[in-house]
Amino acid sequence: MDWAPSQKHFKPLLKSDAVDWFSGNELDRSLRMLRAAVDIMELRTRQGGYGEPSRDVPAILVAIEEAHRLFDMSDEALSLSERIAQEGSSVGVSLFVTLPDISPQSFGGSVGLQEALTADSNTTFAMGSEGLSMLRDRQHAPTSDADPDPFC
Repeated sequence: MDWAPSQKHFKPLLKSDAVDWFSGNELDRSLRMLRAAVDIMELRTRQGGYGEPSRDVPAILVAIEEAHRLFDMSDEALSLSERIAQEGSSVGVSLFVTLPDISPQSFGGSVGLQEALTADSNTTFAMGSEGLSMLRDRQHAPTSDADPDPFC
């Protein structure tokens, strides 16, 4: 899902056939993709979990460029994304988002989604001119009584 106004980041992946399903910034199509990911999670859970990725049972990566735009537009997208972030890894479904920062507003106000995606068990890339401050914020996001900043 590419919610960036320029729609430039995932286009090269489309051209190289590295993407199975692409929504662009169409809300209905984005919701269908998120619902399908949750349906797969539920099916895999009923079938006893998930082992190693294979051609028959691949791992699934749901990527949302400029995710805050989608989260601001749709409570359902926010709820489905939160569920994928919290429960998906055990059944081979992962969520990758790009956001302008890690403030609660960028996560649609969802503390659950913010905590799930900034947890130590996840990988965080903080890029651009605000990258270092985002890393500092991530370090402190899960708790209210944060440790001293290791970057100072």
